[in-house]
Amino acid sequence: MKKILLFIAIASAAFSCSDDDSSKNPASEPVSLPSKITIHNEIDVKTVYNLTYDAKRRIQNLTRSSDGVNVDAELIYSYNDKDMIEGCDFVMGNTTMRLTFGYNNSDMLQSLQLEDETFPIAYSSVTQLYTGASVAIKLNDNGDLSHVNSIDFMHSSDKKGVFNSVVGKNFQLNNLYIDIVGAQQLFLFFGSRSAIENTISAAAESNYDYTTTYDEAGYPSHIEIRSQNALVYDAKIEYTNQ
Repeated sequence: MKKILLFIAIASAAFSCSDDDSSKNPASEPVSLPSKITIHNEIDVKTVYNLTYDAKRRIQNLTRSSDGVNVDAELIYSYNDKDMIEGCDFVMGNTTMRLTFGYNNSDMLQSLQLEDETFPIAYSSVTQLYTGASVAIKLNDNGDLSHVNSIDFMHSSDKKGVFNSVVGKNFQLNNLYIDIVGAQQLFLFFGSRSAIENTISAAAESNYDYTTTYDEAGYPSHIEIRSQNALVYDAKIEYTNQ
């Protein structure tokens, strides 16, 4: 479990150092924030994510429930004064794990503390990869995951992603660790600021094509993901205005 959770730290390092204007105080005009994401997989197992936000439009609480393989869980977030995630309580039943993030003077994550154990984070300015526990991650200029191990994520340059209006420099770390308990990792393929168009991988079964329906405000309301023309994930997204 601890090795898996180290995955979080690598993502956080990348997110915390990306240039993200959305971490500033939000404007007074309401925006759309995803409040419920319902995903069915290829065998029609349903997983539901519910999200709430604080007054600054930062993710405050996220719950996951499933009628299949994924264990029900709750994530409770705390932030520093720069809107970077400072810690997270990961609650599953009667078990709670506290994750604490340590940043350097450049606001880049340099360590993760899981309970009483601390893990260092490595960054290469040559490859722009953040690594630890045999994991390699890269982000694009918008703060979204562009590379996770052997998978490349291709994003739209002009279309909104599900989390386009969420405030914070490193909220996308949800993509990596919200589904660490359970057999399927789902959130990784939906939790972006810019719309994902497709993924490319050395493994043919991980080459995903996206078909996205947008609402009147330009936010994704329905996403179908297919591999070799076969449906892999079907997601419906509901929003709240805040």
